[in-house]
Amino acid sequence: MNYIIARDGTRIAYHVRGEGFPIFIFNGFTCSEPNLKLLVARLSKKYQVIFWDYKGHGQSDTPKNFKEVTVDGSIDDAKRVLEKLNIEKAIFFGYSTGVQIMLEYNFRYPGVATSLISLAGFSSRVMDSFLNLDTKVFAELGEVLKKLSPVVPHAFANAWRWIHGLPFDLRLFIASKTFLNEEKTVKEDIQPFLDSMRKQDMNLLIHFIMDVQNHPLSKPLESITLPFLIMAGGKDLFAPAKRSEEMHSKVKHSELLVIPHASHNIIQEEADILNSTIISFLNKNNL
Repeated sequence: MNYIIARDGTRIAYHVRGEGFPIFIFNGFTCSEPNLKLLVARLSKKYQVIFWDYKGHGQSDTPKNFKEVTVDGSIDDAKRVLEKLNIEKAIFFGYSTGVQIMLEYNFRYPGVATSLISLAGFSSRVMDSFLNLDTKVFAELGEVLKKLSPVVPHAFANAWRWIHGLPFDLRLFIASKTFLNEEKTVKEDIQPFLDSMRKQDMNLLIHFIMDVQNHPLSKPLESITLPFLIMAGGKDLFAPAKRSEEMHSKVKHSELLVIPHASHNIIQEEADILNSTIISFLNKNNL
């Protein structure tokens, strides 16, 4: 396992697969290596694929406090990984919440990304369209949970572990109602991801998702001039396709692919289509 040390002292795990020009992945909320496995296996046949685990995710340590469990802290972690590997240029790939972090990184450090790829993502305020509903209710609930979290941290942590300790088939059923298409998901592929969530700290997750929710991009999407591929699932309830369509409408010369029956777990459900679309996009742009 490879590690860098974050500016708050947290040990951050990063992963390198394959050889070639680097694709640097900004993963999604609650995600770690298992959810990327299928797509990484395909992309790493031609490219060097690099990704890291957010604080409290995957093989990275959980910090004692959550001050750096933020968009800003994640951008600094990403920068340290790239510096550790002496990478000055890379294709940037963002999945889910990682899209917003990827975009902000590109705005702060222009010239590093040679192109941008967005998968099932958004540029701001994720909770405002949760479950494909236009409402502030989920954001307001998140703010309440964030305020309660320091008061009753053990209650939240225990509830999270209990939910993720339920029998796998029940957890799969629950997940199928929110973020995945059970008919398109192979149990052996999704189980490592669902199992990994049990080790996470719900208090940290609340803090992280609300920082993402409240973090505005430092520049408008219209300022992006890089080649930009935007992909989404038509049945995604976490990052509805309309959020990708909004980005596409604002970024000149961007390309959009919506896979009608894909859910938020599009990264596993449609790995072959995603791989071929990405390779075609990169070849067309000489990357």
